[in-house]
Amino acid sequence: MRPLYVITFAIFAWMGESALSATTSPGDYALQYQKKHRLHVATSAAVVDAEVETSPPDTTRIDRRLIGMFGAGIEGPFAGRFGYRLIVAATATKKRETDDMEPVTLTDTNETVLAPLSSITFITDQGLELFAGLGMANYQKKKQQTASVIGRSEKEYGTASVESKHFGVIRRAGGAWAGGFYYVMGDEDDRTVSTTAFDGSVLDSSEAVFIPSRFGVLGEFGAYLFAFDFIQARGFGPNDDSGRTIMGDYFSARLGYKLPIGLEAEVYHQTLGYDSNAYVTLDTIPITQIKLSTVTEGATEERIGLGVTYGRDGQSLPEFNAAYMLKAVTLSYSGYYDL
Repeated sequence: MRPLYVITFAIFAWMGESALSATTSPGDYALQYQKKHRLHVATSAAVVDAEVETSPPDTTRIDRRLIGMFGAGIEGPFAGRFGYRLIVAATATKKRETDDMEPVTLTDTNETVLAPLSSITFITDQGLELFAGLGMANYQKKKQQTASVIGRSEKEYGTASVESKHFGVIRRAGGAWAGGFYYVMGDEDDRTVSTTAFDGSVLDSSEAVFIPSRFGVLGEFGAYLFAFDFIQARGFGPNDDSGRTIMGDYFSARLGYKLPIGLEAEVYHQTLGYDSNAYVTLDTIPITQIKLSTVTEGATEERIGLGVTYGRDGQSLPEFNAAYMLKAVTLSYSGYYDL
């Protein structure tokens, strides 16, 4: 089985915060279960080059990000028909935004999110693997600093934790195929935001962070793999002036093929994630990724992947009229080691 890693503007899809990060869903983990004790290690690094072009007045806001992820966990059988899985992952994002012309406004943001996950599997007499568990997105304190010719301002974000529950079913037919479905029950929380303006005045507010609900179907048939996910983000996260959430529901699809020369090719696409084009952002535009991985299988399973991501979208409202473009490259590693 394989850890399926994709660059997505999610942990947006899994933890509720925008990030280009290699992530694995509860369904993917369950599909990879092999009824033996194993250590799992995964890491990735993504370099993002994005920009927002606004016309008029023909200005460009440049957004560059460096995103790193590291995760480790264990899994294995116990008490006959049961299995366990414990995973801890952390994602760190360093972002810099600047203008392409004078006067330049420079904004730096650093953030870290911890994402533990636990799951229990039960195997029925018919061979169905029923799994259920808990996930969490723990947002650490975040600081955002802005500098311009006017002076300096700062935003400090407090900590917050969001929990989610998941369950699903996996069915295997020998080595011919394996597949199933899973569901994540989302939730949200608020964290404090303290803004210190250029003149030294302080404004306190709050920000919603969330894990959206998610339903996924996934499977493997010989050398082919697929995963289709419907993400219910509507009803979670920040609201507009009328009280409606600005996030919309969206869909993602992943198709892959294992080549006979020790390579694996994957294509991933995620549809737009905003409710209205008044709220288009780099974190909610549709994106597509192509990824190629080297594959080593045996007592130690290892994958080293290189992915290229592109996304583009725009606002059609005359008062905004902005075009959003994103390009990213990611390098990822994941390995399963028998204990």
